[in-house]
Amino acid sequence: MLSHLKSLIEWLGAHATGLLAFVLVLVLGTWAFVEIADAVKEGSTQRFDEWAVRSLRRPDDPNAPIGPAWVAEVARDLTALGGVTVLTLVTAAVVGFLWLRDRYGAMWFVLAATVGGITIS
Repeated sequence: MLSHLKSLIEWLGAHATGLLAFVLVLVLGTWAFVEIADAVKEGSTQRFDEWAVRSLRRPDDPNAPIGPAWVAEVARDLTALGGVTVLTLVTAAVVGFLWLRDRYGAMWFVLAATVGGITIS
């Protein structure tokens, strides 16, 4: 046990710069996300949101997106990948694979992460 702890401390010491950079990026990214979410919640990004949506539509017909028809179909299909059905099928496949490989810890982690994500959203 002590040898594992000692090797972990040595590894952290050897990779301190990279680890600090990672933590800095993580903290700054979280801070930026919270600030943007707060601005969206307050409604101060409404003008930008409307401009962005309108810029992707035809000026003469706001119901028609710009670009070829296949772009709208691809966007719709990509959006569907985040749907409940696809996520459930992928989660079931991963959990089944992990169960067959006797990786029960990873299986429970995937299930907990999925249920936690559903709960938060």
